[in-house]
Order: sequence, then C-alpha cells, then structure tokens
Amino acid sequence: MKKPAQQIGAVALALGCALTAGLAKAAETPCIHPPSGEMDLEGPHIRVGSAVWAGPAARVIVKWVDEKTGGPITQVLSQTREELAAFAARPGTVAELKFCDGAGAGVRPLTFAVDATPPELAWEVVDLDEFPNRRRGARNPDGLSWSGGARWLPLKTDGTPVRIGSDTPQLLLHGARFDIQGTSVRPNGDQMLRVRFKDNGAGVAHLTFRVGEGQGGKTVLHIEMEDLVGNARKIEWGLSKASDAPSSTSNKN
Repeated sequence: MKKPAQQIGAVALALGCALTAGLAKAAETPCIHPPSGEMDLEGPHIRVGSAVWAGPAARVIVKWVDEKTGGPITQVLSQTREELAAFAARPGTVAELKFCDGAGAGVRPLTFAVDATPPELAWEVVDLDEFPNRRRGARNPDGLSWSGGARWLPLKTDGTPVRIGSDTPQLLLHGARFDIQGTSVRPNGDQMLRVRFKDNGAGVAHLTFRVGEGQGGKTVLHIEMEDLVGNARKIEWGLSKASDAPSSTSNKN
C-alpha cells in the first residue's frame, strides 16, 4: 500500500532535519511536490542595522510550505543554547530536502549572532554643571532627586518603580550617599552621581529603578537593566542621607 502524500512529506521533512543537523547522509525519498522553506529565528531576537542578534532563549527554525497542499510545517533546528551557538558559528548551514528525481528544496542560510550578556553600567561623581539640560534653573535639584537628563524630580522612597525606556539611558542622582559594593560614595551639594548604561550586543531596552527596604531594614536603591533580547541584570546599592564630604570616585559594575 502506498503512503499518503502527507505522510511522505513528513518523512521528507524529518530527513531534512537530520541532514541539516549533520545526523544523516543524503537520501532520496518518493516524489512529492517540493516545498519551499525559510530559515528564521523564533523567540527573542532583533535586527540592528545589518546585524541580527538572538537572545539565549531563541531557536533556529525552518518554516516549510508545501506548494501543493499549502500546509505549513515548522521545523525546529536548535533546542539548546549550545545548538543555537553552533548555528551562529556556522552561518553557511543550509536546510535542504532531496527528492527521487534529483530535485531539491532548500533554504538560504541564516546569519546571526548570539547575545547572552546583560547590559553593563558605569558610575561617577560629577559636578552639577554637567547636567545635560542647560536651561536656567534646570540643573538645581532640591534635596533627594533623580533625573534622566531633562529635569530633576523628587526621588520617592516608597518603593514606587520608575522606568526609563531608551537605548542610551542615564540615571542622575542627587542628595544622597551611596554604598556601592563596599565603596562609600558621597557627592557633595554641588555634585551628582551619574550612572550610565550600555550594551555591546543588541542594545539596551530599558532600565527600572526604585528605592525601598533591603536586608536588615536598610534603605536600598534597586536598579534593573534589560537589553532588547531579554538579558537582564539586577543590582542593589545602599542609600542614606546626604553628606557634605566631597568625592570624585568613579567605577564600573
């Protein structure tokens, strides 16, 4: 008894998967109408200019469409981070099906890079004269304040989160002293703490910060940063009443 065309197509696609992964040698299958396919990424990924970045949770897939039946079939080629990285390292990898008449159905290779690293931050104490907004009075904060560069706003200490959506965000803080990984940072009244964020892969998506209670009832500044393919990082800095002691400390996290 002959197999239905649908079953034959499934066998051919299974062979195509094995061929792509290098798990089987080329083999001919019964003649069926060759499908067309497109290799793509499923899950967190983004195109930035001419580069395509995939997050660690992305998968390489092929979307096959049988021109005769119109039935779409999605073929998953990578299941783990290691397999995803292997495809990124071999941009010439091609998925292809072979048929009994020698004809083939293939897809173009997919070129991309894997970004599995969260954004980084760097901080430094600078004079208020370096506040980005040059309008009169804009660079004069009143007490405990924060800014993204446009104007100063009160820094709430009730745990309310603030989100800054930007690919080049910065966080400016005034009126407090900070405990940053064991380093006491004390901007004086004419200074501010400038925190900058960058990502060397897909780019920064946003940052979120809030002031709340940490371990032992201490006041803590929580900062969370995330890039465009889902890599995130959280940090906590101690925060307390401002001191007039000068500081010119800078560092990176």
